[in-house]
Amino acid sequence: MRAIGIMALLAATTVMAQEPGTRIRVAPTDGVVRIGALVELNADSVRIRDSAGTESRYARADLRLLERSGGRHNNVGRAAARGAMFGAAGGFLLGVLASTENNNWVCDGGSCIATGIGGGAVWGLAIGAAIGALVKTERWEPIETGPVEPDVRPIARGTGFGIRLRF
Repeated sequence: MRAIGIMALLAATTVMAQEPGTRIRVAPTDGVVRIGALVELNADSVRIRDSAGTESRYARADLRLLERSGGRHNNVGRAAARGAMFGAAGGFLLGVLASTENNNWVCDGGSCIATGIGGGAVWGLAIGAAIGALVKTERWEPIETGPVEPDVRPIARGTGFGIRLRF
């Protein structure tokens, strides 16, 4: 009884990836990357349905990439940090140019540099955060199957579930 519980725990990570309808990405060794909804995934093959409703089957041995979507997210934090960094660098350069002896600017010396860095960082942070909020990316997670592999597939009267062991 313990062995069945241990096998179920080991297989839990792959069960999520095998739910029909999960968004997955496959790449055959000799083809292009395809994205679609999972129809069937077992030890030998993968079957997906693309956005046009066309089903395709791929042999697992012929795939160089097999991943499931971890969801779409925005990049506000990362883009804001990069924006602040580039803004501070640009502000530093403007501050150096403004601190020269023959200038017609309001500030002089080190205060021009400090003001340029601070102002550039604030503007860069705001612009970077706005861009990061608009741009969404999809996170992909590899589907890995270990020695214990659950197999879910439709049968004549319902859904069948089995566990395969590889040694």
